[in-house]
Amino acid sequence: MKANKSETIRSFLAIELDQELVPKILDVQKEFKKTNANIKYVPSKNMHFTLKFFGNIDLDMVEDIGVAVEKVIKNYSSFDLNIKNCGCFPNKNVIKVLWLGLDEGSPIKNLQMDLDKEFKKL
Repeated sequence: MKANKSETIRSFLAIELDQELVPKILDVQKEFKKTNANIKYVPSKNMHFTLKFFGNIDLDMVEDIGVAVEKVIKNYSSFDLNIKNCGCFPNKNVIKVLWLGLDEGSPIKNLQMDLDKEFKKL
């Protein structure tokens, strides 16, 4: 890891959603809109599953993270995701993010664990 730059970026690692899933998520959004909650909805093109939230990282770490991701994902092929539930945070009174939860047995959990192992080496 290089530490000679002080420029940082706020970052996360995510995967794009299958386009068949987006209309279903939009249906869930419609239900939330009926509540008149003060929620800012993201365009469907920005919807994603977050694998890892890094927060603020040194800009020069981006390449190292990319190498770690490539090392891990070469061991994976495509897989299905099963949505189990949904919720929001930080809380029901102040909704900033709507999230979808996955089955515990989802292959994405193994992917996240493998990625975390590699990220700890950075």
